[in-house]
Amino acid sequence: MVLQRMRATSYLRRTMSDPFSRRRTTLPYIVGIFSQKNDLYKNLINTGISKNSFKETKIPNYTWKSDAIAVLDIFFTKLNILFLFVPFGVLSYYLEWGALATFWFNFIALIPLANLLGIFTEELALHTGEVVGGLLNATFGNAVEAILTVQGIRAGLITVVQGTLLGSILSNLLLVLGMSFFAGGIFHHVQKFNEKGASFSTSLLMLSCMAISIPTIVAQFDLPQHNILMISRLTAILLSFTYVLFLFFQLYTHINLFRDESIASNDKSYPSYMIENISSVKYPNDLPNIEIYNNNIYKNYPIISQNFNNYQLYDVCLELPTISWQIGTVLILLCTILISIISECLVDSINGFISEWRFSENFIGVILLPLVGNAAEHITAVSVAIKNKTDLTIGVAIGSSTQIALFVVPFSVIVGWLLGKPMTLSFTPVSAIILLLTNLIVIGIVQDGESNWFEGILLIISYCIVAVVYWYI
Repeated sequence: MVLQRMRATSYLRRTMSDPFSRRRTTLPYIVGIFSQKNDLYKNLINTGISKNSFKETKIPNYTWKSDAIAVLDIFFTKLNILFLFVPFGVLSYYLEWGALATFWFNFIALIPLANLLGIFTEELALHTGEVVGGLLNATFGNAVEAILTVQGIRAGLITVVQGTLLGSILSNLLLVLGMSFFAGGIFHHVQKFNEKGASFSTSLLMLSCMAISIPTIVAQFDLPQHNILMISRLTAILLSFTYVLFLFFQLYTHINLFRDESIASNDKSYPSYMIENISSVKYPNDLPNIEIYNNNIYKNYPIISQNFNNYQLYDVCLELPTISWQIGTVLILLCTILISIISECLVDSINGFISEWRFSENFIGVILLPLVGNAAEHITAVSVAIKNKTDLTIGVAIGSSTQIALFVVPFSVIVGWLLGKPMTLSFTPVSAIILLLTNLIVIGIVQDGESNWFEGILLIISYCIVAVVYWYI
């Protein structure tokens, strides 16, 4: 799901006029992709293509001027107007404007910062191949949740941290996925997606559900706190190891299981005859133009399948990074530092906000805080669903939940261990039951590989029920 998540943002910015879109540097090429050079050579030998037909696509030369223009282009978008709340958030904290102002200023300030961190991570990932890019997105994709977790544990707000982690999983599985299915179902009668890739993620979510439920159940038997801590810490290590293995499985050994089903069936820009096996080739002496970029091969060749008898030329954008990798790295570090500062201000204002406005810690953790880190992703998932790219939607929604469950949750336990805080996987029984029921609902909906607007409504209503529950407990 890491690859789908990366492709969703990439596809959206390339093809749609959304609130965060900007002009991109692209190369036109004709579809006909082989992921490894050796595979391409083997296929081209049979058609008389020589290695002389290849030409290397070079990354553009970046200058300070080009980087500055690209960065300004990234910043001047509608969503980044909210960036104005960043200085107000810091000032409200240090000048003591009150818990209410501090909470809401910093709450809003995190939204554009999370979006910018995602953009700069994507830019840096474009300088690498799919594997390294996927690892970058896996690391920084949930950086906001990870930083909020560290700050919350530091402040001793264990209940809020546990609620934020649970709420991030629930909001992605119910709210984001539900809104995406509903929006996509309005424009498309039935949407299809790769159920195999989705089933792997839902299986991992069930594993994380078990990892949370067992310590929660064990804690009801009055075991010593030390035993519960050790169960949680060892389980967290096992979950982290499982996540590493899943990344290796998804990005290396079984990458084809996570290819977008919608490319072959739903997207008009990738007709099925262009993806079928080649049965014959007209004029084999006409050599194609070959583009090599990041060890991926792109060719322009008159392919004739069994169901098509004429030349077909389809232009698709091959994205190139708009900024240099050095500037991208610096901007990622700056965004991470700003998110850390804003998160600290936000977390330190929670106690005062709760005492003044009588909000429960559970509601703030499960409902409010998860909206901060996922706001941009919510819009991305819904937008690509409207464009009938359901696999990308699944990658954003379920993939993000998987990353939180297998990376951020065990990360929080290990951070609590290092800081000497009693952060465990023992949630409340209500939270464990809600997480289990949520997983079962999502599994039931995605198991057939199809979605419609009514299934989206079911997920949205489920999330509303969860919100009502946490408002009153």
